[in-house]
Amino acid sequence: MTKIIYLFLGITILLGQHENPPKPIIKEFTPAGRIEALMEENHSNEWILIQLDLKNDSLFNLVNNILPDMELFSGPASYHRIMESRHLEQIQEVLTDEFYFVINENYKLPSSSREFWVDFKQGSETQGTWSDDDAIEYTCSCLSGASDCVKLGWDDSWWNPLDYWGEAWYGYQPPYYQSIEEIRVIVRGAQCDALPVWSETYMGMMDDNGNWSHDYELSIDYTDNEYVVGSIWSGTMLMPRIGSEDNYCIDHVKLEFYYTCDEPESSTNLLAHFCPDGKSVRNVIR
Repeated sequence: MTKIIYLFLGITILLGQHENPPKPIIKEFTPAGRIEALMEENHSNEWILIQLDLKNDSLFNLVNNILPDMELFSGPASYHRIMESRHLEQIQEVLTDEFYFVINENYKLPSSSREFWVDFKQGSETQGTWSDDDAIEYTCSCLSGASDCVKLGWDDSWWNPLDYWGEAWYGYQPPYYQSIEEIRVIVRGAQCDALPVWSETYMGMMDDNGNWSHDYELSIDYTDNEYVVGSIWSGTMLMPRIGSEDNYCIDHVKLEFYYTCDEPESSTNLLAHFCPDGKSVRNVIR
């Protein structure tokens, strides 16, 4: 009986599309707000790094109305923002703790003397993909002006009305370092499906066992989703992993790696490695 119902639904959708073909979805790129947006007020030298999980319009509007300078330009999604305690107190007045949490209660901007390394992968340059239902397609679909993308999730050429899950991950091999100051991942993409109206696309860092958590909910808009991520490694690589069932197209993924690379205390260490700028590192750690 269930199969008959699905077959009927599929035929109905096909007939409806034949009579009234849907207009193609085209999304223009919208610049994202800055993680540091609230730091311009500069009333304090004490900063907190917060994650906001604004999963729908109601949650988004609650926060955006009380802190319009936070630059929440991407609609309902997960956001990272640096703020003072007074900003957090305002958020706590309108959100319960299931929709926000403190990542770092003593956040310091990395010093200007730190080393900086960045790597950029086109959406199609995956380290790997996974789907039980072949829900992976190398296309930019609705992304205006994009090229070399990958699309995750349900394929709009299928008759089946059910959603299908797809995942893609990207491998980054940072240079030698002595200590890590900060890691940021920026995912540029968009949901190329009219439904759902709120995101069900997630990003997280993959570990040595291939596991990853859905830590960050990406915006459905064509924009940059930027997060300060933990030092979670898959072997010798950092691997952000993205999953969706809603035609999410990945334009590109960028990883920014901030680290220290001090000069050695002596020249007698024969096991030294070298940083990209030629400085020697005696103890390479992860």
